[in-house]
Amino acid sequence: MEQTSRKRRRVSADILSEDRDSDCEMIEISTASKLPKDQRPESTTSANLSLKSPISPPPPRRTSSGHHEPHADKGKKREPVSRSLSPPQRPISTHSPSIPSPIQLSTVNGLADSTNIDTVSLGDILGDPLIKECWLFNYLIDVDFIMSQLDKDTREIVQVKIVHGSWKEEDVNRINIVTPSSSNPDSPGTFPIGSGHRFKTDILRYLDSYGQRRTGTLTTELQKFDFSSIRAALVASVPGKQNLRGTNPDEETLWGWPALRHALRSVDPKTPKLKAHIVMQCSSVASISKKWMDQFQNVLRSHLTQAPLPPSLKPQFSLVFPSADEIRRSVDGYACGGSIHMKTQTPAQQKQLEFLRPMLCHWAGDEKANAAIGERDGKHVEVRQALRRRAAPHIKTYIRFSDRDMATVDWALMTSANLSKQAWGEEVNGKGEVRICSYEIGVLVWPALWDDRGQAEMVPVFGKDTPDDDDDNMVDEKEEDEMDDNAETTDGEGGKDVVSTREKQVKQRRIRVGLRMPYDLPLVPYADDEMPWCASTPHLEPDWMGRTWPGFGNS
Repeated sequence: MEQTSRKRRRVSADILSEDRDSDCEMIEISTASKLPKDQRPESTTSANLSLKSPISPPPPRRTSSGHHEPHADKGKKREPVSRSLSPPQRPISTHSPSIPSPIQLSTVNGLADSTNIDTVSLGDILGDPLIKECWLFNYLIDVDFIMSQLDKDTREIVQVKIVHGSWKEEDVNRINIVTPSSSNPDSPGTFPIGSGHRFKTDILRYLDSYGQRRTGTLTTELQKFDFSSIRAALVASVPGKQNLRGTNPDEETLWGWPALRHALRSVDPKTPKLKAHIVMQCSSVASISKKWMDQFQNVLRSHLTQAPLPPSLKPQFSLVFPSADEIRRSVDGYACGGSIHMKTQTPAQQKQLEFLRPMLCHWAGDEKANAAIGERDGKHVEVRQALRRRAAPHIKTYIRFSDRDMATVDWALMTSANLSKQAWGEEVNGKGEVRICSYEIGVLVWPALWDDRGQAEMVPVFGKDTPDDDDDNMVDEKEEDEMDDNAETTDGEGGKDVVSTREKQVKQRRIRVGLRMPYDLPLVPYADDEMPWCASTPHLEPDWMGRTWPGFGNS
Protein backbone atom coordinates (compact mmCIF):
# COMPACT_ATOMS: atom_id res chain seq x y z
CA MET A 1 0.00 0.00 0.00
CA GLU A 2 1.12 3.54 -0.58
CA GLN A 3 -0.21 7.04 -0.11
CA THR A 4 0.65 10.34 -1.72
CA SER A 5 0.84 13.63 0.14
CA ARG A 6 -1.31 15.42 -2.42
CA LYS A 7 -4.17 12.99 -2.84
CA ARG A 8 -4.56 9.91 -0.70
CA ARG A 9 -5.40 6.85 -2.72
CA ARG A 10 -4.90 3.25 -1.77
CA VAL A 11 -3.75 0.66 -4.23
CA SER A 12 -2.43 -2.83 -4.05
CA ALA A 13 0.41 -3.82 -6.37
CA ASP A 14 1.09 -7.48 -5.83
CA ILE A 15 3.97 -9.09 -7.71
CA LEU A 16 2.40 -12.36 -8.76
CA SER A 17 5.66 -13.71 -10.10
CA GLU A 18 9.10 -13.18 -8.66
CA ASP A 19 10.69 -16.07 -10.51
CA ARG A 20 14.14 -14.98 -11.62
CA ASP A 21 14.10 -17.59 -14.37
CA SER A 22 11.62 -15.64 -16.43
CA ASP A 23 11.58 -12.71 -18.78
CA CYS A 24 8.24 -11.23 -17.79
CA GLU A 25 6.63 -10.09 -14.59
CA MET A 26 3.01 -9.79 -13.57
CA ILE A 27 1.52 -7.05 -11.40
CA GLU A 28 -2.07 -6.80 -10.21
CA ILE A 29 -3.48 -3.38 -9.42
CA SER A 30 -6.79 -3.01 -7.62
CA THR A 31 -7.94 0.39 -6.42
CA ALA A 32 -9.81 0.41 -3.14
CA SER A 33 -13.48 0.99 -3.89
CA LYS A 34 -14.71 1.52 -0.36
CA LEU A 35 -12.62 4.51 0.67
CA PRO A 36 -14.19 7.51 2.37
CA LYS A 37 -15.16 10.21 -0.10
CA ASP A 38 -12.43 12.55 1.13
CA GLN A 39 -9.83 9.91 0.20
CA ARG A 40 -11.03 9.25 -3.31
CA PRO A 41 -9.27 10.80 -6.31
CA GLU A 42 -10.82 13.86 -7.88
CA SER A 43 -8.79 14.06 -11.06
CA THR A 44 -7.55 11.72 -13.73
CA THR A 45 -4.43 13.68 -14.58
CA SER A 46 -1.13 11.98 -14.05
CA ALA A 47 -0.08 14.60 -11.51
CA ASN A 48 -2.82 13.46 -9.14
CA LEU A 49 -2.46 9.72 -9.55
CA SER A 50 -0.41 7.82 -7.02
CA LEU A 51 0.63 4.79 -9.04
CA LYS A 52 4.28 5.76 -9.24
CA SER A 53 5.90 2.38 -8.61
CA PRO A 54 8.61 1.73 -11.23
CA ILE A 55 7.37 -1.67 -12.43
CA SER A 56 8.99 -1.46 -15.88
CA PRO A 57 12.58 -0.90 -16.98
CA PRO A 58 13.25 2.81 -17.52
CA PRO A 59 12.82 4.05 -21.09
CA PRO A 60 15.92 5.29 -22.94
CA ARG A 61 16.89 8.79 -21.86
CA ARG A 62 15.79 11.49 -24.24
CA THR A 63 17.12 14.99 -24.65
CA SER A 64 13.88 16.77 -25.42
CA SER A 65 12.37 18.98 -22.79
CA GLY A 66 8.89 18.75 -24.22
CA HIS A 67 6.32 16.30 -22.87
CA HIS A 68 3.83 14.44 -25.02
CA GLU A 69 0.44 14.55 -23.35
CA PRO A 70 -0.71 10.91 -23.50
CA HIS A 71 -4.42 11.39 -22.95
CA ALA A 72 -6.10 11.23 -26.34
CA ASP A 73 -9.30 12.82 -25.05
CA LYS A 74 -7.85 15.70 -23.06
CA GLY A 75 -10.18 18.64 -22.87
CA LYS A 76 -13.24 16.65 -23.89
CA LYS A 77 -16.11 16.40 -21.47
CA ARG A 78 -16.76 12.79 -20.53
CA GLU A 79 -20.31 11.61 -21.07
CA PRO A 80 -22.34 10.44 -18.06
CA VAL A 81 -22.65 6.76 -17.28
CA SER A 82 -26.28 6.84 -18.44
CA ARG A 83 -25.05 6.84 -22.03
CA SER A 84 -24.85 3.71 -24.13
CA LEU A 85 -22.25 1.83 -22.11
CA SER A 86 -20.28 -0.15 -24.67
CA PRO A 87 -18.47 1.33 -27.68
CA PRO A 88 -20.55 1.02 -30.87
CA GLN A 89 -19.76 -2.06 -32.92
CA ARG A 90 -19.12 -1.66 -36.62
CA PRO A 91 -21.62 -3.79 -38.54
CA ILE A 92 -19.87 -6.42 -40.63
CA SER A 93 -22.05 -8.43 -42.99
CA THR A 94 -21.02 -10.65 -45.84
CA HIS A 95 -24.24 -9.58 -47.57
CA SER A 96 -22.80 -6.09 -48.02
CA PRO A 97 -20.50 -5.49 -50.99
CA SER A 98 -18.12 -3.42 -48.84
CA ILE A 99 -16.78 -4.63 -45.51
CA PRO A 100 -14.79 -2.36 -43.14
CA SER A 101 -11.15 -3.10 -42.56
CA PRO A 102 -10.58 -5.89 -40.01
CA ILE A 103 -7.54 -3.87 -38.90
CA GLN A 104 -8.08 -0.45 -37.33
CA LEU A 105 -5.43 2.17 -36.67
CA SER A 106 -4.88 4.07 -33.43
CA THR A 107 -5.86 7.69 -32.94
CA VAL A 108 -2.82 9.99 -33.18
CA ASN A 109 -2.68 13.07 -30.97
CA GLY A 110 -1.56 16.16 -32.81
CA LEU A 111 -3.23 15.20 -36.10
CA ALA A 112 -6.38 16.82 -37.39
CA ASP A 113 -9.73 15.12 -36.77
CA SER A 114 -10.06 14.57 -40.52
CA THR A 115 -6.98 12.31 -40.42
CA ASN A 116 -8.29 10.26 -37.48
CA ILE A 117 -11.50 9.04 -39.10
CA ASP A 118 -12.42 5.48 -37.99
CA THR A 119 -9.40 5.33 -35.67
CA VAL A 120 -9.50 3.94 -32.14
CA SER A 121 -7.88 5.38 -29.02
CA LEU A 122 -6.95 3.47 -25.90
CA GLY A 123 -9.66 5.42 -24.11
CA ASP A 124 -12.24 4.10 -26.60
CA ILE A 125 -11.35 0.57 -25.52
CA LEU A 126 -10.69 0.97 -21.79
CA GLY A 127 -13.26 3.72 -21.19
CA ASP A 128 -16.18 1.28 -21.27
CA PRO A 129 -17.68 1.41 -17.73
CA LEU A 130 -18.78 -2.21 -18.03
CA ILE A 131 -15.17 -3.43 -17.85
CA LYS A 132 -14.67 -5.61 -14.80
CA GLU A 133 -11.13 -6.83 -15.41
CA CYS A 134 -8.38 -5.52 -17.67
CA TRP A 135 -5.26 -7.44 -18.77
CA LEU A 136 -2.40 -5.50 -20.37
CA PHE A 137 0.66 -7.03 -22.03
CA ASN A 138 3.55 -4.72 -22.92
CA TYR A 139 7.25 -4.33 -22.30
CA LEU A 140 6.96 -0.78 -20.95
CA ILE A 141 3.95 0.39 -18.97
CA ASP A 142 2.97 3.93 -17.88
CA VAL A 143 0.55 2.97 -15.11
CA ASP A 144 -0.78 6.50 -14.60
CA PHE A 145 -1.61 6.77 -18.29
CA ILE A 146 -3.35 3.41 -18.29
CA MET A 147 -5.46 4.28 -15.25
CA SER A 148 -6.45 7.62 -16.78
CA GLN A 149 -8.03 5.78 -19.74
CA LEU A 150 -10.52 3.90 -17.56
CA ASP A 151 -13.97 5.35 -16.97
CA LYS A 152 -13.71 7.78 -14.07
CA ASP A 153 -16.94 6.51 -12.48
CA THR A 154 -15.91 2.84 -12.43
CA ARG A 155 -12.11 3.08 -12.35
CA GLU A 156 -11.88 2.15 -8.68
CA ILE A 157 -13.51 -1.24 -9.10
CA VAL A 158 -11.69 -2.44 -12.23
CA GLN A 159 -9.06 -5.13 -11.66
CA VAL A 160 -6.04 -4.09 -13.75
CA LYS A 161 -3.48 -6.82 -14.37
CA ILE A 162 -0.22 -6.02 -16.13
CA VAL A 163 2.22 -8.49 -17.67
CA HIS A 164 5.39 -6.60 -18.57
CA GLY A 165 8.97 -7.08 -19.62
CA SER A 166 11.69 -8.07 -17.19
CA TRP A 167 14.54 -5.65 -16.55
CA LYS A 168 16.89 -8.50 -15.61
CA GLU A 169 19.29 -9.11 -18.51
CA GLU A 170 20.25 -12.48 -17.11
CA ASP A 171 16.68 -13.68 -17.57
CA VAL A 172 16.82 -13.67 -21.38
CA ASN A 173 15.74 -17.04 -22.83
CA ARG A 174 15.35 -18.66 -19.41
CA ILE A 175 11.75 -19.58 -20.24
CA ASN A 176 11.68 -22.65 -22.45
CA ILE A 177 8.13 -23.18 -23.63
CA VAL A 178 8.16 -25.88 -26.28
CA THR A 179 5.04 -27.97 -25.69
CA PRO A 180 1.41 -26.99 -26.26
CA SER A 181 -0.76 -26.38 -23.23
CA SER A 182 -3.36 -28.89 -22.15
CA SER A 183 -5.84 -26.23 -21.01
CA ASN A 184 -7.70 -26.55 -24.31
CA PRO A 185 -8.05 -30.21 -25.28
CA ASP A 186 -9.21 -29.47 -28.82
CA SER A 187 -6.68 -30.20 -31.53
CA PRO A 188 -6.02 -27.25 -33.86
CA GLY A 189 -6.39 -29.65 -36.76
CA THR A 190 -10.05 -30.04 -35.87
CA PHE A 191 -10.63 -26.57 -37.28
CA PRO A 192 -9.18 -24.79 -40.33
CA ILE A 193 -6.65 -21.98 -40.16
CA GLY A 194 -8.53 -18.68 -39.98
CA SER A 195 -11.58 -20.04 -38.16
CA GLY A 196 -12.66 -18.73 -34.78
CA HIS A 197 -12.30 -22.17 -33.19
CA ARG A 198 -8.68 -22.47 -34.34
CA PHE A 199 -7.99 -18.90 -33.23
CA LYS A 200 -9.32 -19.69 -29.75
CA THR A 201 -7.13 -22.77 -29.44
CA ASP A 202 -4.01 -20.87 -30.49
CA ILE A 203 -4.55 -17.80 -28.33
CA LEU A 204 -5.24 -19.91 -25.25
CA ARG A 205 -2.01 -21.80 -25.83
CA TYR A 206 -0.16 -18.52 -26.31
CA LEU A 207 -1.49 -17.15 -23.01
CA ASP A 208 -0.72 -20.43 -21.25
CA SER A 209 2.91 -20.04 -22.28
CA TYR A 210 3.27 -17.24 -19.72
CA GLY A 211 2.69 -19.78 -16.96
CA GLN A 212 -0.25 -20.81 -14.82
CA ARG A 213 0.65 -18.40 -12.02
CA ARG A 214 0.53 -15.42 -14.33
CA THR A 215 -2.30 -16.07 -16.77
CA GLY A 216 -4.13 -19.12 -15.47
CA THR A 217 -7.19 -17.16 -14.35
CA LEU A 218 -7.32 -15.37 -17.70
CA THR A 219 -7.31 -18.53 -19.81
CA THR A 220 -9.95 -20.05 -17.53
CA GLU A 221 -12.25 -17.09 -18.18
CA LEU A 222 -11.58 -17.00 -21.93
CA GLN A 223 -12.57 -20.67 -22.20
CA LYS A 224 -16.16 -19.53 -21.58
CA PHE A 225 -16.26 -17.18 -24.59
CA ASP A 226 -17.48 -17.92 -28.12
CA PHE A 227 -14.82 -17.12 -30.74
CA SER A 228 -16.77 -18.47 -33.73
CA SER A 229 -17.30 -15.06 -35.37
CA ILE A 230 -13.55 -14.37 -35.65
CA ARG A 231 -12.05 -14.37 -39.15
CA ALA A 232 -8.28 -14.36 -38.68
CA ALA A 233 -5.30 -16.58 -37.96
CA LEU A 234 -3.19 -16.00 -34.87
CA VAL A 235 0.56 -15.74 -35.54
CA ALA A 236 2.50 -15.50 -32.27
CA SER A 237 5.93 -16.12 -30.75
CA VAL A 238 6.95 -17.44 -27.33
CA PRO A 239 10.50 -17.69 -25.94
CA GLY A 240 12.19 -21.07 -26.17
CA LYS A 241 13.03 -23.75 -28.70
CA GLN A 242 10.61 -25.75 -30.81
CA ASN A 243 11.62 -28.85 -32.69
CA LEU A 244 10.17 -28.94 -36.21
CA ARG A 245 11.14 -32.55 -36.85
CA GLY A 246 8.13 -34.74 -36.46
CA THR A 247 5.95 -31.80 -35.45
CA ASN A 248 2.41 -31.89 -36.80
CA PRO A 249 1.20 -28.28 -37.13
CA ASP A 250 -2.37 -29.55 -37.28
CA GLU A 251 -1.96 -30.98 -33.78
CA GLU A 252 0.37 -28.42 -32.19
CA THR A 253 0.51 -24.64 -32.25
CA LEU A 254 3.65 -23.38 -33.95
CA TRP A 255 5.40 -20.12 -33.05
CA GLY A 256 7.44 -17.52 -34.91
CA TRP A 257 8.23 -17.87 -38.60
CA PRO A 258 7.15 -21.55 -38.68
CA ALA A 259 3.69 -20.39 -37.55
CA LEU A 260 3.58 -17.72 -40.26
CA ARG A 261 4.70 -20.17 -42.94
CA HIS A 262 2.05 -22.69 -41.90
CA ALA A 263 -0.70 -20.04 -41.95
CA LEU A 264 0.34 -18.65 -45.35
CA ARG A 265 0.14 -22.13 -46.84
CA SER A 266 -3.61 -21.85 -46.29
CA VAL A 267 -3.84 -18.72 -48.45
CA ASP A 268 -4.51 -18.94 -52.17
CA PRO A 269 -3.24 -15.79 -53.94
CA LYS A 270 -5.83 -14.02 -56.04
CA THR A 271 -3.51 -13.57 -59.01
CA PRO A 272 -0.74 -16.20 -58.76
CA LYS A 273 0.40 -15.50 -62.33
CA LEU A 274 1.19 -11.85 -61.60
CA LYS A 275 4.30 -10.50 -59.89
CA ALA A 276 3.28 -9.83 -56.30
CA HIS A 277 4.74 -7.09 -54.10
CA ILE A 278 5.40 -7.95 -50.44
CA VAL A 279 5.91 -4.96 -48.13
CA MET A 280 7.53 -5.28 -44.71
CA GLN A 281 7.02 -2.28 -42.41
CA CYS A 282 8.35 -2.11 -38.87
CA SER A 283 9.74 0.20 -36.21
CA SER A 284 13.00 -1.67 -35.51
CA VAL A 285 15.41 -3.75 -37.54
CA ALA A 286 17.77 -5.87 -35.45
CA SER A 287 21.11 -7.40 -36.45
CA ILE A 288 20.26 -9.92 -39.15
CA SER A 289 22.33 -11.74 -41.76
CA LYS A 290 21.69 -11.92 -45.48
CA LYS A 291 21.12 -15.67 -45.07
CA TRP A 292 18.44 -15.12 -42.42
CA MET A 293 16.78 -12.42 -44.52
CA ASP A 294 16.66 -14.70 -47.56
CA GLN A 295 15.05 -17.44 -45.48
CA PHE A 296 12.47 -15.05 -44.02
CA GLN A 297 11.59 -13.82 -47.51
CA ASN A 298 11.01 -17.45 -48.52
CA VAL A 299 8.57 -17.72 -45.61
CA LEU A 300 6.72 -14.62 -46.83
CA ARG A 301 6.51 -16.13 -50.33
CA SER A 302 4.65 -19.16 -48.98
CA HIS A 303 1.11 -19.78 -50.23
CA LEU A 304 -1.35 -22.56 -50.91
CA THR A 305 0.01 -23.38 -54.37
CA GLN A 306 3.67 -24.20 -53.83
CA ALA A 307 4.57 -24.71 -57.50
CA PRO A 308 7.95 -23.10 -58.31
CA LEU A 309 7.68 -19.64 -59.84
CA PRO A 310 9.84 -18.44 -62.73
CA PRO A 311 12.28 -15.66 -61.72
CA SER A 312 10.14 -13.07 -63.52
CA LEU A 313 7.20 -13.80 -61.19
CA LYS A 314 9.02 -13.97 -57.86
CA PRO A 315 7.53 -11.31 -55.55
CA GLN A 316 9.20 -7.94 -55.19
CA PHE A 317 10.14 -6.98 -51.61
CA SER A 318 10.12 -3.55 -49.97
CA LEU A 319 10.94 -2.41 -46.44
CA VAL A 320 9.17 0.73 -45.21
CA PHE A 321 11.20 2.60 -42.60
CA PRO A 322 11.42 6.32 -41.69
CA SER A 323 14.38 8.51 -42.53
CA ALA A 324 15.91 11.07 -40.16
CA ASP A 325 14.07 13.83 -42.00
CA GLU A 326 10.73 12.11 -41.48
CA ILE A 327 11.44 11.79 -37.76
CA ARG A 328 12.38 15.49 -37.58
CA ARG A 329 9.03 16.46 -39.09
CA SER A 330 6.92 14.00 -37.07
CA VAL A 331 4.36 15.07 -34.46
CA ASP A 332 6.88 15.18 -31.62
CA GLY A 333 10.01 15.64 -33.69
CA TYR A 334 13.10 13.78 -32.51
CA ALA A 335 11.26 12.56 -29.40
CA CYS A 336 9.30 10.21 -31.67
CA GLY A 337 12.51 8.50 -32.74
CA GLY A 338 13.43 7.12 -29.34
CA SER A 339 11.57 3.86 -30.00
CA ILE A 340 12.58 3.43 -33.64
CA HIS A 341 15.83 1.59 -34.27
CA MET A 342 18.10 0.57 -37.11
CA LYS A 343 21.80 0.82 -36.27
CA THR A 344 24.12 1.82 -39.08
CA GLN A 345 27.48 2.75 -37.47
CA THR A 346 29.68 -0.35 -37.31
CA PRO A 347 31.12 -2.22 -40.35
CA ALA A 348 28.75 -5.14 -39.69
CA GLN A 349 25.78 -2.76 -39.54
CA GLN A 350 26.92 -1.07 -42.74
CA LYS A 351 27.12 -4.47 -44.44
CA GLN A 352 23.57 -5.20 -43.31
CA LEU A 353 22.42 -1.86 -44.70
CA GLU A 354 23.93 -2.78 -48.07
CA PHE A 355 21.56 -5.73 -48.62
CA LEU A 356 18.59 -3.87 -47.11
CA ARG A 357 19.06 -0.67 -49.11
CA PRO A 358 17.51 -1.91 -52.39
CA MET A 359 14.31 -2.62 -50.45
CA LEU A 360 14.18 0.58 -48.37
CA CYS A 361 11.20 2.88 -48.93
CA HIS A 362 10.10 6.01 -47.08
CA TRP A 363 7.41 6.04 -44.41
CA ALA A 364 6.13 9.46 -45.49
CA GLY A 365 8.05 10.25 -48.66
CA ASP A 366 6.14 13.50 -49.10
CA GLU A 367 9.20 15.52 -50.03
CA LYS A 368 9.69 13.20 -52.99
CA ALA A 369 6.04 12.38 -53.61
CA ASN A 370 6.15 14.05 -57.02
CA ALA A 371 8.58 11.36 -58.11
CA ALA A 372 5.84 8.81 -57.52
CA ILE A 373 3.33 10.68 -59.69
CA GLY A 374 3.51 10.20 -63.39
CA GLU A 375 2.94 7.67 -66.09
CA ARG A 376 3.32 3.93 -65.61
CA ASP A 377 2.48 1.62 -68.50
CA GLY A 378 0.45 4.42 -70.04
CA LYS A 379 -1.58 5.00 -66.87
CA HIS A 380 -1.58 8.09 -64.70
CA VAL A 381 -0.44 7.22 -61.17
CA GLU A 382 -1.39 9.37 -58.19
CA VAL A 383 -0.40 9.17 -54.54
CA ARG A 384 -3.02 7.51 -52.35
CA GLN A 385 -2.60 9.22 -49.00
CA ALA A 386 -2.99 7.38 -45.71
CA LEU A 387 -2.92 10.79 -43.91
CA ARG A 388 -0.41 9.55 -41.31
CA ARG A 389 2.87 10.95 -42.62
CA ARG A 390 3.55 12.95 -39.44
CA ALA A 391 2.86 9.97 -37.17
CA ALA A 392 6.24 8.32 -36.60
CA PRO A 393 5.55 4.59 -37.03
CA HIS A 394 5.57 2.12 -34.19
CA ILE A 395 3.16 -0.14 -36.08
CA LYS A 396 4.41 -3.40 -37.66
CA THR A 397 2.73 -4.74 -40.80
CA TYR A 398 3.58 -7.31 -43.47
CA ILE A 399 1.37 -7.14 -46.57
CA ARG A 400 1.33 -9.03 -49.87
CA PHE A 401 -0.14 -6.94 -52.69
CA SER A 402 -1.38 -8.88 -55.70
CA ASP A 403 0.59 -7.00 -58.33
CA ARG A 404 2.76 -3.96 -59.00
CA ASP A 405 -0.24 -1.60 -59.04
CA MET A 406 -0.92 -2.58 -55.39
CA ALA A 407 -4.68 -2.35 -56.02
CA THR A 408 -5.60 -5.58 -54.24
CA VAL A 409 -4.20 -7.49 -51.26
CA ASP A 410 -3.55 -11.24 -51.03
CA TRP A 411 -2.96 -11.20 -47.26
CA ALA A 412 -2.04 -8.81 -44.45
CA LEU A 413 -0.41 -9.34 -41.06
CA MET A 414 -0.48 -6.85 -38.20
CA THR A 415 1.81 -7.87 -35.40
CA SER A 416 4.10 -6.77 -32.58
CA ALA A 417 7.02 -8.55 -34.28
CA ASN A 418 9.75 -6.36 -35.73
CA LEU A 419 12.24 -7.58 -38.31
CA SER A 420 14.48 -9.61 -36.00
CA LYS A 421 15.60 -13.13 -35.17
CA GLN A 422 14.54 -12.53 -31.57
CA ALA A 423 10.93 -12.00 -32.63
CA TRP A 424 10.57 -14.45 -35.53
CA GLY A 425 13.10 -17.11 -34.58
CA GLU A 426 16.52 -18.10 -35.81
CA GLU A 427 17.29 -20.49 -38.64
CA VAL A 428 16.75 -24.19 -38.00
CA ASN A 429 19.77 -25.65 -36.18
CA GLY A 430 21.32 -29.10 -36.63
CA LYS A 431 18.79 -30.63 -34.25
CA GLY A 432 15.83 -29.30 -36.21
CA GLU A 433 15.12 -26.62 -33.60
CA VAL A 434 14.08 -23.01 -33.99
CA ARG A 435 15.04 -20.68 -31.14
CA ILE A 436 12.84 -17.66 -30.29
CA CYS A 437 13.69 -15.02 -27.69
CA SER A 438 10.61 -12.84 -27.24
CA TYR A 439 6.86 -12.86 -26.86
CA GLU A 440 5.03 -11.48 -29.92
CA ILE A 441 1.48 -11.66 -31.18
CA GLY A 442 -0.26 -10.78 -34.43
CA VAL A 443 -3.25 -11.52 -36.65
CA LEU A 444 -3.24 -12.59 -40.30
CA VAL A 445 -6.21 -11.89 -42.59
CA TRP A 446 -6.96 -12.65 -46.25
CA PRO A 447 -10.00 -12.26 -48.56
CA ALA A 448 -11.26 -15.87 -48.57
CA LEU A 449 -12.10 -15.59 -44.86
CA TRP A 450 -15.15 -13.60 -45.99
CA ASP A 451 -16.06 -15.72 -49.00
CA ASP A 452 -14.39 -19.09 -49.56
CA ARG A 453 -15.79 -19.31 -53.11
CA GLY A 454 -13.09 -16.88 -54.23
CA GLN A 455 -15.51 -14.02 -54.96
CA ALA A 456 -14.14 -11.70 -52.24
CA GLU A 457 -11.26 -9.31 -52.70
CA MET A 458 -9.29 -7.21 -50.24
CA VAL A 459 -8.44 -3.66 -51.26
CA PRO A 460 -6.27 -1.01 -49.58
CA VAL A 461 -8.23 1.94 -48.18
CA PHE A 462 -6.83 5.31 -47.15
CA GLY A 463 -8.00 7.69 -44.43
CA LYS A 464 -10.99 5.51 -43.54
CA ASP A 465 -11.89 1.86 -42.96
CA THR A 466 -14.55 1.07 -45.59
CA PRO A 467 -13.85 0.89 -49.34
CA ASP A 468 -15.93 2.99 -51.73
CA ASP A 469 -18.53 1.29 -53.89
CA ASP A 470 -16.99 0.34 -57.20
CA ASP A 471 -19.24 0.38 -60.27
CA ASP A 472 -16.94 -2.12 -61.94
CA ASN A 473 -17.19 -4.49 -59.00
CA MET A 474 -19.73 -6.77 -60.66
CA VAL A 475 -19.46 -10.50 -61.28
CA ASP A 476 -18.30 -10.89 -64.90
CA GLU A 477 -19.82 -13.19 -67.53
CA LYS A 478 -17.19 -15.91 -67.10
CA GLU A 479 -17.84 -16.02 -63.38
CA GLU A 480 -21.59 -16.08 -64.08
CA ASP A 481 -21.15 -19.21 -66.21
CA GLU A 482 -19.11 -20.86 -63.45
CA MET A 483 -21.85 -20.02 -60.96
CA ASP A 484 -24.54 -21.33 -63.27
CA ASP A 485 -22.76 -24.68 -63.37
CA ASN A 486 -23.09 -24.88 -59.60
CA ALA A 487 -26.81 -24.99 -58.87
CA GLU A 488 -28.04 -25.69 -55.37
CA THR A 489 -31.19 -27.44 -54.16
CA THR A 490 -33.35 -25.85 -51.46
CA ASP A 491 -36.65 -26.59 -49.80
CA GLY A 492 -39.43 -24.54 -51.40
CA GLU A 493 -43.10 -24.33 -50.48
CA GLY A 494 -44.02 -26.83 -53.17
CA GLY A 495 -41.18 -29.21 -52.41
CA LYS A 496 -37.62 -29.22 -53.76
CA ASP A 497 -36.65 -26.25 -55.91
CA VAL A 498 -33.47 -26.01 -57.94
CA VAL A 499 -32.16 -22.48 -57.51
CA SER A 500 -29.36 -21.33 -59.80
CA THR A 501 -26.47 -19.69 -58.02
CA ARG A 502 -26.31 -17.37 -61.01
CA GLU A 503 -29.91 -16.25 -60.43
CA LYS A 504 -29.11 -15.46 -56.82
CA GLN A 505 -25.78 -13.72 -57.31
CA VAL A 506 -25.46 -12.37 -60.85
CA LYS A 507 -26.66 -8.95 -59.69
CA GLN A 508 -24.74 -9.05 -56.45
CA ARG A 509 -21.53 -7.08 -56.22
CA ARG A 510 -18.31 -8.84 -55.33
CA ILE A 511 -17.52 -8.68 -51.61
CA ARG A 512 -14.82 -6.08 -51.06
CA VAL A 513 -12.96 -6.11 -47.75
CA GLY A 514 -11.10 -2.94 -46.89
CA LEU A 515 -7.57 -2.94 -45.47
CA ARG A 516 -6.75 0.33 -43.71
CA MET A 517 -3.32 1.46 -44.87
CA PRO A 518 -0.88 3.11 -42.46
CA TYR A 519 1.36 4.48 -45.26
CA ASP A 520 0.92 6.09 -48.68
CA LEU A 521 1.00 4.29 -52.00
CA PRO A 522 2.84 4.05 -54.30
CA LEU A 523 5.97 3.65 -52.20
CA VAL A 524 8.88 6.08 -52.56
CA PRO A 525 12.29 4.30 -52.60
CA TYR A 526 15.28 5.74 -50.78
CA ALA A 527 17.79 7.64 -52.89
CA ASP A 528 21.38 6.40 -52.87
CA ASP A 529 22.48 9.15 -50.49
CA GLU A 530 19.57 8.78 -48.02
CA MET A 531 19.90 7.00 -44.70
CA PRO A 532 17.31 5.37 -42.43
CA TRP A 533 16.78 6.87 -38.98
CA CYS A 534 19.33 5.70 -36.41
CA ALA A 535 18.54 6.64 -32.81
CA SER A 536 22.12 6.06 -31.65
CA THR A 537 23.54 8.55 -34.17
CA PRO A 538 23.73 12.29 -33.29
CA HIS A 539 21.48 14.50 -35.44
CA LEU A 540 22.48 18.16 -35.27
CA GLU A 541 19.89 19.50 -37.73
CA PRO A 542 17.03 20.88 -35.57
CA ASP A 543 13.63 19.24 -35.76
CA TRP A 544 10.52 21.35 -36.32
CA MET A 545 10.51 22.15 -32.59
CA GLY A 546 14.05 23.49 -32.75
CA ARG A 547 15.65 20.56 -30.88
CA THR A 548 18.67 18.47 -31.79
CA TRP A 549 19.35 14.82 -31.03
CA PRO A 550 22.68 13.78 -29.41
CA GLY A 551 22.09 10.07 -29.97
CA PHE A 552 21.68 7.40 -27.33
CA GLY A 553 24.80 6.94 -25.24
CA ASN A 554 26.31 10.25 -26.38
CA SER A 555 24.68 12.70 -23.97
